[in-house]
Amino acid sequence: MSSSGGSDIVVDNDRNPELESPRPSKRQKTDTTTTATKDDSALPSRSKNIWIDDGNVILHAEQTLFRVHKSILSRESSVFDDMFKVPQPANEPTIEGCPVIWISDSDVEVECFLRALYDGWWYYGLTLAGMGAISAILRISRKYDCPNLCRRTMARLKLEYPKTLVEWDKSRDLWRGIAGSKGVDIQAVNLAAELSLDMILPAAYAACIETRSFDELLRGVELDGKVVNLSPDAKMACISGVQKFAQAQLEHTFKWLVGSPPSNPPVSAACSQPRTCLVLKLQTLAFFIGKTPKALAGLNTWDEWIEKDTFTSKLCSKCRAEAKDSFTEGRDALWTSLPSLFGLPTWEDMKDE
Repeated sequence: MSSSGGSDIVVDNDRNPELESPRPSKRQKTDTTTTATKDDSALPSRSKNIWIDDGNVILHAEQTLFRVHKSILSRESSVFDDMFKVPQPANEPTIEGCPVIWISDSDVEVECFLRALYDGWWYYGLTLAGMGAISAILRISRKYDCPNLCRRTMARLKLEYPKTLVEWDKSRDLWRGIAGSKGVDIQAVNLAAELSLDMILPAAYAACIETRSFDELLRGVELDGKVVNLSPDAKMACISGVQKFAQAQLEHTFKWLVGSPPSNPPVSAACSQPRTCLVLKLQTLAFFIGKTPKALAGLNTWDEWIEKDTFTSKLCSKCRAEAKDSFTEGRDALWTSLPSLFGLPTWEDMKDE
């Protein structure tokens, strides 16, 4: 791959396998996270991925040197643009005639950021960057005021954790913006909380409590020998949210299961098999007793629910039709109330990045 100046960038994907990953099904999440360790006493070395022969500035992050172009950084970042406008002392050290700028960021995160700027095939190609890379790009692009890259990276997060129910349905089975991994939803919650990305938090919280067991919410999940855990505040929001979600789904999506005592009739007044449908309704209701969070199905589509619950599909045609209408209407209402279940402002009041 060539830079805008015609120089080659050598792409070495063995440095950090998390940086790119095949596009997996969301229902078969795979672990793609690795952690790099460094000897702090080692001399800095050239980046294998970002060392451009005709670059005119060198960024020094931890023990890695990145040779890049001032023009590229200035175009994307107001912080770097202002930095390069400040005259440098004549006796400042250089490497191969290039000034060296030390930055107090992780070299792995800086590499992700620079690859997003330089390596279009890596960032926009058929493979998807992992949450570690996406998080790094977002942190660095916000720190150095890179609005275009920040906006493009946020768009990837919003594909997975949207603000509308229509987009949520599209994101259910296929990872579209980020490579899936076992702990990606936990990482998304932590990132959103860290950077105040309120707009993606409701969907990220919902994904967490739908896919993780209660024990995993409390203790985290293991990835490559490390535990990925929710932050303390996020953990409290999730644990509280599980109980609120369980109640809200019965008030909205599954309100057709909860009859008016003492009669507790079938779903439809025009039911053709009242006794059978009443038994089926009660058997369906039993699914929700003592199974949270695995029974948090309030945001399932109707087809997903029918596949999961064998009793609903056996209702008579009248009861099934009315159950579906109530399910659809209640699901919309549940989505509207979703932020409040985790102590967040309404969708309308949230700041959209």
